[in-house]
Amino acid sequence: MSQEKNPTKNDAYNAIQKQIQEGELAPGDWLVERDLCDQFGLSRTPMREVLWHLEKDGLLIQSPGRGFRVRELNLQEIMEIFQAREAVEGMAAFLVSHLHDQAFFDVISELRKELESLKDDELQETGPQIGARMHSHIISHANNSILKGFYTKLKNMYSLTVNITRRSREIEMVSRDSHLAIMKAIEDRNGELAEKLMREHLRETCRDITKIFYPNLI
Repeated sequence: MSQEKNPTKNDAYNAIQKQIQEGELAPGDWLVERDLCDQFGLSRTPMREVLWHLEKDGLLIQSPGRGFRVRELNLQEIMEIFQAREAVEGMAAFLVSHLHDQAFFDVISELRKELESLKDDELQETGPQIGARMHSHIISHANNSILKGFYTKLKNMYSLTVNITRRSREIEMVSRDSHLAIMKAIEDRNGELAEKLMREHLRETCRDITKIFYPNLI
């Protein structure tokens, strides 16, 4: 979707995407086209194009005769997302550990110190934000456009699970320790360990989601 040619459509896409990623629109919520048209100043056809784009990117589901709703992931889909993230983000963690870019490592160090300084009662609110910045920083500096493309698609779908983890203090406590260990390995330029820890972190997060929120399905 071209921002230059369709700035209003682009703004609508970004706003709805952000509402889904931040949990303002929860899985299963229906979107009312008439209200969206009024909100963004779009007629029905361009608004429908925005919704089709969001469906294509994995965030919405269209039901014939009823419209669009925020996608709800089943257990199999969640497991597949995390398996794919392991491959993409594990390799990215390996690659960035061998960079010759001190500015990259300075940001990793700042994120690590910021996460270390969080009090336990701040973790559920701020921990996911720092973690998301860490993951994005690693991907954006891995110097691999193919991995970055895969990550963009996965990030859209993973956003549908973020509010599951945010509801669990247990998951965020474990994630903090994992993120700190990953960043330390990257700072130490230990690519093999960084990749191993990233894969273990994502596998453990997936396991915790299934254990806590899908106990009858495993």
